[in-house]
Amino acid sequence: MRINLTDRRIAALTADPESRRRPELRDAVVPGLIVRTAARRKVFALHARFPGAKHPTRRVLGEVGTVTLDAARDTAREWLAQIRKGIDPVAEARRRADDERRAREAERVQDECRFANVANDYLKRKVAGQRRAREAERIVRNVLVAA
Repeated sequence: MRINLTDRRIAALTADPESRRRPELRDAVVPGLIVRTAARRKVFALHARFPGAKHPTRRVLGEVGTVTLDAARDTAREWLAQIRKGIDPVAEARRRADDERRAREAERVQDECRFANVANDYLKRKVAGQRRAREAERIVRNVLVAA
């Protein structure tokens, strides 16, 4: 049964401990958005046929309280738009996170390979115990790094 979800109706949703079924409320505003109880907590989920899947399934959008009803509706609309384009929203989110992680790693590696950083490492490892360390450090810092 589809109803217009409100915070009050979501708060009133309770699970029967003796029943094997999880109660759920379906939203009339956004098709496929449901609120269901799972292990003493309530979650927003999207019930849809995701790309590459044979049957419709439920995927969790977030926990009630952590995610507001409006935010869950917005996320559900975005996911439905991606599904219509043939994109799996969860896989797309993972891909974006991996791309961001790779970009941060590349930036970190690039920063480590800057000449000033390499020169500092060289001075610490090779020059520190030498007799003319001060002179070598002066030349490296004032002439090479400055250039």
